[in-house]
Amino acid sequence: MDEDEKMNPTDVKKADSKAEMWKKILEIERFFKEADVDGGGSLDVDEFSSAMRPFYPDHNEEQLIALHMQIDANCDGGVDFGELLQFNMSKLLAEERFNFDRRLFPLASQIVKTNHYNKIVKFAVRPLEDVPVDTNPQTGLQEYVEEEYISVASDGVLTFWSNRFKEKSVTSISNTPNALPFEHKRRIHVTDMVYMKEREEVAIATTGRDLRFYIWAPGMLIMKYAIVTHGGRMTALSYWSDVAFEEIKQENYNCARISTLLQESTREYLAFKVPLFDTIVTIIKYFPFLEKLAVCSISGHKLILLTIPRSNTDKIDKIIYATPRTSKSFLCVEHCFKTQDLVTGGVDGVLRTWHTYKPNCKFEMQAHDEPITYVLDNPENNVVVCIHDDQTVCVWSLQSRNCLQKVKQEEDIGSGLISAVYYGLQNNELIMANTEIGILLGRGTDLFKEMLSSHTKPVCGAIYHNIFRQVISVCQKGIATVWDVNTGKTVMQFNVSPFQLIASTAIALNDTQRKIITVCNEGRVRFWNFNNGQELEVLPVTVPMVISGIISTEEMVFLSSKETNFIYCLDMEGLEPKYMEHPLMEGGVTSMSSYPHDSWLVSASGNGIVLVWDMESLQTIYCINEHQSPKIHKVIHKDFMGQISTLPIEKTTHFLDNYERIPVPKRLLDVKTDKLEPKHFYKNPLVHCLKSRIIQFDLATVLVADGGFVSAWSGTAKGGLLAKFKAIEDEGTKIMCIDTDPNDQILMIGDINGFVHVWNIEQFGKIILDSDAPAEEIDHWKVNLTPPPFLQSWKAHMGAITSFTCNPSCENFVTTGFDCNVNLWTNKQHRVGTFGKDQWEVHELHPDWQEKHQAMELEMAESLLGFESSDSRKWQLEDVKSGKLAEFEAKLNQTDEFVKNWKQRQNYYETETEQEVEEGCEEESHHEESPGFRALQRSEVSRSSFPAPLCSSQTDDDTAEICDEELVPALNQSSIRIRSLERRSSL
Repeated sequence: MDEDEKMNPTDVKKADSKAEMWKKILEIERFFKEADVDGGGSLDVDEFSSAMRPFYPDHNEEQLIALHMQIDANCDGGVDFGELLQFNMSKLLAEERFNFDRRLFPLASQIVKTNHYNKIVKFAVRPLEDVPVDTNPQTGLQEYVEEEYISVASDGVLTFWSNRFKEKSVTSISNTPNALPFEHKRRIHVTDMVYMKEREEVAIATTGRDLRFYIWAPGMLIMKYAIVTHGGRMTALSYWSDVAFEEIKQENYNCARISTLLQESTREYLAFKVPLFDTIVTIIKYFPFLEKLAVCSISGHKLILLTIPRSNTDKIDKIIYATPRTSKSFLCVEHCFKTQDLVTGGVDGVLRTWHTYKPNCKFEMQAHDEPITYVLDNPENNVVVCIHDDQTVCVWSLQSRNCLQKVKQEEDIGSGLISAVYYGLQNNELIMANTEIGILLGRGTDLFKEMLSSHTKPVCGAIYHNIFRQVISVCQKGIATVWDVNTGKTVMQFNVSPFQLIASTAIALNDTQRKIITVCNEGRVRFWNFNNGQELEVLPVTVPMVISGIISTEEMVFLSSKETNFIYCLDMEGLEPKYMEHPLMEGGVTSMSSYPHDSWLVSASGNGIVLVWDMESLQTIYCINEHQSPKIHKVIHKDFMGQISTLPIEKTTHFLDNYERIPVPKRLLDVKTDKLEPKHFYKNPLVHCLKSRIIQFDLATVLVADGGFVSAWSGTAKGGLLAKFKAIEDEGTKIMCIDTDPNDQILMIGDINGFVHVWNIEQFGKIILDSDAPAEEIDHWKVNLTPPPFLQSWKAHMGAITSFTCNPSCENFVTTGFDCNVNLWTNKQHRVGTFGKDQWEVHELHPDWQEKHQAMELEMAESLLGFESSDSRKWQLEDVKSGKLAEFEAKLNQTDEFVKNWKQRQNYYETETEQEVEEGCEEESHHEESPGFRALQRSEVSRSSFPAPLCSSQTDDDTAEICDEELVPALNQSSIRIRSLERRSSL
């Protein structure tokens, strides 16, 4: 077998895994056929659970039901063998392909406006300070290194950037000091630029047949010298060095001719000329590890790898990589350090890897059809980044040969190809340019962590799925993300908007909780499998773009919009779609809720009127108008039961994949915006049904939030307004969302300022015969004004809250807001974390975990600092909050002062010893470096630097036994734990 055909260990491991997987699939197929008793070709929940239990012994019944829903790709309620096979085969690549939390560039690109009218040709980059990069041992993140940049356009315009492209100054090459002797004003066209770090110089090539070298001074380039050619123009540059340059002294001239340099070689420089192509050279790159130079031409069908001679007599070895002239496979080239392969991109959009010692292609990969113009290696993450003609960025793993991420610029950085790229591996920052600049900041730095959020745009809403213990959220850009509640990790992410314009996107679960329903700016109602991001169905109707409510039943989907006075009734059985209208509905339908026990649909309109509809007959039953009467009016007259009309059916149904080449409609371009404000999401009044309560005249089943008040209404003809209270005291604060827990005992409200308010409404809305209770009598109708018990309120987001939900036990809350975040909380106001930014353990979800963790840290701090035992001195959380933490601060300060003095004394003796060695005092210096002497010197540290327990228990003899390995780690550990305790207690 040829060496190239031998399988490496990774391939062998994959082959073994596949063999095991196929063996498991055959076993599952056998059990599948046995379980399919009726021979229908699919397994329902009961059949699936009995057949799969031997393969998943650790799963309980609820987990098997969740697994059935996860495998059921088309969400038809049954699992066929094809779905089961696809699910198991996808596990081979799931860990790497679907690991959304390890995407290299999860942040949206930042667009920087420039003064360039022509395309930017190249970037020159240097750090502001040459300092070592510090990595935080706790977070594993390194400090972001500030850099300064020069961008040069093809017309010679130079822009100096700093502070991450927030500050700039502009000049031109023609304005640089110390011009050439023969210089005269002419039109300049820049072809390339490189920065020489060791010399702090910038080299710029132009079509003027000279290579100019400039000193990079603050805000300007100063001309130093030039190399002049006699024939061809310089079209590509490459620079690399591993040694410091020595200044070349030049007498009486500031330019050199390349013909002279080719004839004269010194120990300071070597010039050589190699004929390679008969066309223009577009790429020249030096790869230090290979010690070879890669050169490509404009034809794109040939790549030459050649060695660098060390003298004029050395032979230049060449390896020629070639493909058919029509293929153009070599538009760009890079050397992959981890795999030691050459990687090239071509016109066909195919990424190819090549051997470095012979011109053979190892394998090909493709995830995008457009030509690849740049290939960049990231050895730290073992990936390759390629950039396509349409400004799409793809991240590839050469090990698994999978495309791990595909990033499309949210906004074009100029028409045409990307003309300049800089990839800063130190910050993992990708900078691309045309006439504008786009920045992608990747993982790895503290700045990235600070900028990270759940979504790149404000969140429209979120829903909680109790079976999967997942949260599904969607942002204004139409990106839906599925989060794991137990860990905070991303499970799935997919796009539900065809044009990805900024708009309001509505989201809801269907009645079986197997699908999600979305409506975005193009007015299509779409059904999705949120487990795999597959689009299942598109209803053949067009509805308004801004949806205020979605109610799903087994047979119908009801939609409402603030833009119309209609309620859309979309039949799931294939019947004609309808819409309901009512003469009392004005100002748009602001919200909807349902009471499934009696097939009620409750709607609220902008004029404050609430209507109760029968979802079977589609007629109005009751009318609530608090402005006129506190009683519920039963609709008897036929004219006020509502009118039903038929919607036109669209002839064609467009799935999302069909929109890739469809231009954006003009009606959407007319309302195009960068961000929607909270006023677009504000809905007043809001209505919510208490589904767990039974309908009776003295028990409220409908809550209405209007103008800062929350009203409780009973749902019978003899009922009416039972209770009312002021939920928001500030007149300028608006209620954005309202919800209750599944048992309707907790009321949750989110306001426009980002605050969450929670009440106990278990007894709210019940008639209480208490003469002392505050009440209001309206038209001989008594309304209870006693507010429900207020539980808590806290700042949850740095902007308006758009949705609020909780798990069935009401132990955890999920909030979404205009700060682009989805936050998870306990019912004791402890923030567990932000989805997409933080990760956590399942035990941290418990409301008492914070207090238990603090008590554990207190006990550990007592032990480390020598406090009295917990049996004789109990530290409760209330004691900490009331000031006991001050004692810990005092001990901490003493500990830090001791460590500081101890280190200073240690550094003093080390310095003193080094000086004595230099003076020749070898014997005495040997004595001072002995362990016994150093321990004795440490004992001379002032006893006041010790914490009191340590000071009282140690003698001079004991101190001599202290060693570095035991003392400092213990003190540092106690200091870290107490600081953590102080920070959490203050929060």
